[in-house]
Amino acid sequence: MYFYMRLPNTKPVSLLDLVKVSNQNDSGVPVLQNPFLEKLLDLTRLREKMRTLLKDADNIHDSFQANALVESISLYMTELQLLKTSVESTDSFEFSEQIVFVWNSSLLENRISGATSFYTKKIRETTKSDLKNSLNNQFSNLRLMKQSFKSGKSGKDLELLNSNTDNSEVLNDEKLEAPKTKSLLIESFVQRSCQSPNLDFELANVLLTLGIAKVFKSYTQFNNFEFYLESEDLMLPFENSTGKNPRDAKPLKAIKNIFPFNKKDGKGSDSRLLSSSKQDFNFAEYEKLLSKVVLELRESAGIFHHILTNVTGRIQLTDLGSSDLNPTVLLILQKLSLADADRLVAGKAVALGYKSNVISRMLLFVSEQYSNVLDLAETIRLDAIQSLNKEFNKSIKRRREFVSGLALIYLAKDAYEKNQFGESVSFINESQSILTKLSKKSSEISNDCSIQSALAYCNSIHNLYIKNNDTFGFEAVPSFESIKSKIPSGRPFNDIISFQNQTQKQAFF
Repeated sequence: MYFYMRLPNTKPVSLLDLVKVSNQNDSGVPVLQNPFLEKLLDLTRLREKMRTLLKDADNIHDSFQANALVESISLYMTELQLLKTSVESTDSFEFSEQIVFVWNSSLLENRISGATSFYTKKIRETTKSDLKNSLNNQFSNLRLMKQSFKSGKSGKDLELLNSNTDNSEVLNDEKLEAPKTKSLLIESFVQRSCQSPNLDFELANVLLTLGIAKVFKSYTQFNNFEFYLESEDLMLPFENSTGKNPRDAKPLKAIKNIFPFNKKDGKGSDSRLLSSSKQDFNFAEYEKLLSKVVLELRESAGIFHHILTNVTGRIQLTDLGSSDLNPTVLLILQKLSLADADRLVAGKAVALGYKSNVISRMLLFVSEQYSNVLDLAETIRLDAIQSLNKEFNKSIKRRREFVSGLALIYLAKDAYEKNQFGESVSFINESQSILTKLSKKSSEISNDCSIQSALAYCNSIHNLYIKNNDTFGFEAVPSFESIKSKIPSGRPFNDIISFQNQTQKQAFF
């Protein structure tokens, strides 16, 4: 599984000179000692701990490690905000602006440095290949010499050759390189850096990093965002054309009751919703964990919105657009967080037996948000030496295709439930085409989004709907282009949770 961004990173810095005495006598000697020195030392340690965890983000492989990162960022941000509040409330002290904060972008990359890195990598690979071929040739020559020694040579000579060749093996990449654990993040690139002595710049980047880390934690916490799929056991169409789902489905106006899920009667864990391979599925744990993850994603969206509306205006930067504090980047992150939250809730709606048209509209909205993100990515104005990371765009496109394929499955189910057999076959044909293409692509999406399970589920419905239409439906199957206008607009479910700065005025002395 890959998260679609890198985590931001920063360079080490000492904060001991961050606060200075504002009132000085004629000789230039401060009239007061700085009472913030101990707190500044503690802040320097907290910042370095946060920076170290961000630097080692490729080694984060579970939610416990991700949670440690989130807590470290949150602690540093809280203490830094307390310092800012205390200094601003004291007339005798002020921020020196002698310290330059440097932050690397999570999405923007340096094209020139990226090209240099690419060629450097190629040179290393070529050197490694030459070394391997040279060593293999040496071992081959030793084997040939051993064959020639079989006649006329002493046993001691043969023993010497055996010691050199019997245990030798042709070297391969695994011999030359130590095995590495695959990172959960997309492939590393040369991240664009931006700097400023402004403390608000530091606070904004720390807050941004907290939001991204919370989204990353969500990806490690909820089993790679697998989508819940039910078993297909409806062999015959319904007698009416209302589209009513026999599984006690709820109307669209009751969608708000999906989340949070507070029922205690156990109806949500009805075994009818589980396939034979999912009988050990614990719905109570599933919905509890999902609630936490969706809450984190909504909070992340609130963080990005808060930075966009309340923080960036206080930062005086001529190159603000070259960092993740770019308003377009912040809007992209906000939409992604809510889209991921809606995708999870749509999976829960399936488990709770909601109508197919409700589920399809939820998935359609997620697909629309991914499309909006891609449109926003094209509008970012960048210069000749920086660009939006290409792997990010590829990852979002694949997620959009996957969610579109899922939405078409439930559009097909909705049409089938309304006895619209021809349209149901057309929708499921298009879904099968999308998911089949995704399954053949060499990408992380096959594991990240359970593409193989979704394709198997789609194939079972595809065969069923074609068989039933050929048996008793006898409807012509329209082209997908001719019925695209019948696809409804998406329906949002989650909204952002406004970021609340709980830091209050507090003196350190």
